[in-house]
Amino acid sequence: MLTSYSNFIEFYLPVGTPKGIYDFWEFGITLTPTILSVSPSVGSPAGSIITAEVRGIGVNTEEVTLVRTDGTNICSSVEVFASSVKCKTT
Repeated sequence: MLTSYSNFIEFYLPVGTPKGIYDFWEFGITLTPTILSVSPSVGSPAGSIITAEVRGIGVNTEEVTLVRTDGTNICSSVEVFASSVKCKTT
């Protein structure tokens, strides 16, 4: 599971403060990571570098990996960037 938190966040909207905004202070918000793209779409089973563009992660996100549909980890090493993950396949 990807987890991260901040004790201080400021954001401004041109239309003002939305109704219910103060619930964030009590309950917080959750950003669910979403894969937007993966490249390359084909490669060898081991040693390929896969780059996945992922919304909802950042450089401080921990425990990031890519898995098969059965939940098996496919990465021997992972680098996390501002909005992407580089995975060296096993």
